[in-house]
Amino acid sequence: MKLVEEKKKMRREIMQLKSKMAVEEKEQESHNVCNQIEADKDFQAAACILAYWSLPDEVDVRPLIRKWSDSKLFLLPKIVNKQLIFVEYRGEAYMKPEPFFGILEPDGPPFTQVGKINLVIVPGMAFDAQGFRLGRGGGYYDHTLPKLVNAVKIGVGFSFQMVSSVPFEPHDEVLDKVIVGL
Repeated sequence: MKLVEEKKKMRREIMQLKSKMAVEEKEQESHNVCNQIEADKDFQAAACILAYWSLPDEVDVRPLIRKWSDSKLFLLPKIVNKQLIFVEYRGEAYMKPEPFFGILEPDGPPFTQVGKINLVIVPGMAFDAQGFRLGRGGGYYDHTLPKLVNAVKIGVGFSFQMVSSVPFEPHDEVLDKVIVGL
């Protein structure tokens, strides 16, 4: 099976598992992931964090962002011209739905000092123990992560999203850590 087909198949399988997950399970695993992130030494040391505003089928890291946004600078991705830019999270009053996925995105000027980003919390469809990540297929994070040379990259997912092996290509970025719900 070709690599592209393997990735599509894995995405379909994970989407099926996500669709069967009860709301309570999602909440519990999301809570567990957030607790693990808070206990992580790299999170504790980080001053500037690139995170994401969760979709309904992703680990919900919004409580973590809300809790820590007074003491840490959180950036959220925004899609502009098919690329991710980063904008400072200033509260939910400054979030607006974007046109492609309907994801709430921060409103404000782009944050351009990427060298100041200490930590990245990355969603995905599947992860493996080697740090490979399977995304949704848009390539947004594959293009972005190599630019974040000073950041520890942490993938987050539900327990079933940790698989034995993620199909990968040379351009796929390896994460430093993966945290999944329990």
